[in-house]
Amino acid sequence: MRTFDEDLIRLCRAGKVEAFDALMLRWQGKILNLAYHYLGNADDAHDVCQDVFLRAFRKLDTYALGTSFSAWLYRIALNRCTDVVRRRRVRERTVARGNDYEPALADENELPDGAPSPFEHAERSEVAELVGRALQGLPEEQRAPIVMRHYLGLSFPEIAETLGCPATTIKSLVYAGFATLKRTPSRMGLLEGSAAR
Repeated sequence: MRTFDEDLIRLCRAGKVEAFDALMLRWQGKILNLAYHYLGNADDAHDVCQDVFLRAFRKLDTYALGTSFSAWLYRIALNRCTDVVRRRRVRERTVARGNDYEPALADENELPDGAPSPFEHAERSEVAELVGRALQGLPEEQRAPIVMRHYLGLSFPEIAETLGCPATTIKSLVYAGFATLKRTPSRMGLLEGSAAR
């Protein structure tokens, strides 16, 4: 996989911009997944994903061939996610939060075959929101490794390479994060069995 990414990067550096489109198609799902589970908000995740690839395109000449492109890209994504979290904290301190918006639910008779009913959709959204809130309560140094391990399926060495610290440290952070989540009342048993495998 690394050599294919590097071949695309070489093509892109040689002026074939469409090669970057191929890179983006290969990685956008993982970057979006990382951003969504780190931030807990689909709109923010889409904004971060777009920004990550814009930044990656502009800074492609700083990527060192022979190193992990995924680690380089994940670092850009995590930096952007951290920026979003910091801005949220500033906003939360200065603005009273309120949400009067309620999405309109579709009539069950108009749903396509196999689509979840409005009730099922709401139930899934509630579960996702509970897990997201629990993750948001973790310290940032625990949140990133848990998202990368649990949602992206990365190995401890891959996470360590991305975050620039030893794999043993990553293991400790993941286990500590899961221990914190298990003590979080809002998880309501949702993370049972989600041991840091």
